[in-house]
Amino acid sequence: MAEKRLRSLGERLSKDPETHEKYKAGIQDLLDKGYAEIVPEDKAHAGMEFYLSHFNVKSQAKPSKFKIVFHASKMFGSTPLNKKVLQGPNLTKLLVGVLLRFRERPVAMMGDVEAMFHQVRVTSKHRDVHRFLFWKDGVIRGEIQVYRMT
Repeated sequence: MAEKRLRSLGERLSKDPETHEKYKAGIQDLLDKGYAEIVPEDKAHAGMEFYLSHFNVKSQAKPSKFKIVFHASKMFGSTPLNKKVLQGPNLTKLLVGVLLRFRERPVAMMGDVEAMFHQVRVTSKHRDVHRFLFWKDGVIRGEIQVYRMT
């Protein structure tokens, strides 16, 4: 299934060289920042494996923004990875409460963490359930390389 999705991605990227270059750069950025790694040959078959599909998202408001999204809700058999991942409490605050608390102090602050989900550390024993496929050196229809999120 992962290879089928990669072929589908390859068809889309081969029709749009600019997006293909941005996609290659995005995967390389994940590797350079240590958010992903190539699966070592001796770990090719870890036993507990799950392959995430991925795709790109472009913002209508910011056409220069490019983001690669990993699809953990995609089903394999009858189970998506999201059903097996420990879910913490919902820490999202309601907008009304945030706006009302702005009135409590003279200064309000806001922040945004870039690539937050990529920065969440995955323990080494669980990395193999966060695998994904991409072509070696980004060459479509070239050798397929197995990666995993760290």
